[in-house]
Amino acid sequence: MLLPASVRFSKPKIQPKRFKSGKNTLPDNVFQERFSSQIRLPHIGLSGQEKLFQAKILVVGAGTLGCACLPWLVASGIGEIRLVDPDRIEPDNLARQVLYTEAELGQNKALSAKTTLQRQNPHLNLIAETQYATRESAQNWIKKADLVLDCADNVATSFLLDDLCRSAGKIFVSASAERFGGYVGAFNGNAPAYRNIFPALNEGTDCATSGILGAAGGVIGALQAQITISLILGLDPSPLGKLFVWKGDEWRMETIIFYDAPIKKTENYPVISLKEITANDLLIDLRPKNSWPKINNALRELPKNLSPEQQDHRRIIFLCETGALATKEALEHQERGYRNLALCALNLEENL
Repeated sequence: MLLPASVRFSKPKIQPKRFKSGKNTLPDNVFQERFSSQIRLPHIGLSGQEKLFQAKILVVGAGTLGCACLPWLVASGIGEIRLVDPDRIEPDNLARQVLYTEAELGQNKALSAKTTLQRQNPHLNLIAETQYATRESAQNWIKKADLVLDCADNVATSFLLDDLCRSAGKIFVSASAERFGGYVGAFNGNAPAYRNIFPALNEGTDCATSGILGAAGGVIGALQAQITISLILGLDPSPLGKLFVWKGDEWRMETIIFYDAPIKKTENYPVISLKEITANDLLIDLRPKNSWPKINNALRELPKNLSPEQQDHRRIIFLCETGALATKEALEHQERGYRNLALCALNLEENL
């Protein structure tokens, strides 16, 4: 028995493949055309591009580093980016933070960056967070991310994110830029933590006080983006456990490999907020006298008669503006035998 012609000669309907990342869906032809230059790379291919589209990353900071890093991450096809920055755009940002123009002055950085980046790639899920990165909020964001980028260029934020990433088993890509250069490194995972390499930093090492050439921030931010993409793809050799230092005034790049560096096991001093301080704590205010805001019950220095043996389990908290001076003091006191130490940085306090 012959089948009707309509049945015999009809072609089976083939559903074109659609690439999904969260709520986002891209038809195969759009996906392959948009990312064709990357797909052609033998180390990436179609499967690697799918990895990028499935990836979820957290970026803390939309300043100099964030503005340099984010466009490349968005263009690469990463499926979800959560961007955190509570600051507003100011005139002196425009010389180095290239996502913003005079028309956006006064606007929140995370929201403004989202608008610009969403136009660049409307197919990704871009989430803007305008609140501060506290222990509670950052812990929640990190749980939802595959990888965390530190673009805040602030020591207290770096320590906080590093601690949380290490606890969550997430890789931490941290960068810093000032003057004519900077560095970027990949920490945690199977490599040492950020704190193991940078136990303390000097007060004032940031672009706000030292100055920065905008292009230098661009170099570091672009390198941070490439390291992130490489880690998502699992490329070999891996940048994990390496620190890349760009010395733009000398025109050279140095690579420091710390993957197998011997780590001195010491008790970490966590970054805490003012609301976590209790009546039993000893709070040492390291800021100049008469600094605002005034912190009640804060001491100017540790009592001279309080030896490590007499600490009696009381927590000692060092407070400063950025966290840099506090980390230095905590490290010095730790080496003298004090334990149960903590840091508090006022520039992370949302309600001051």
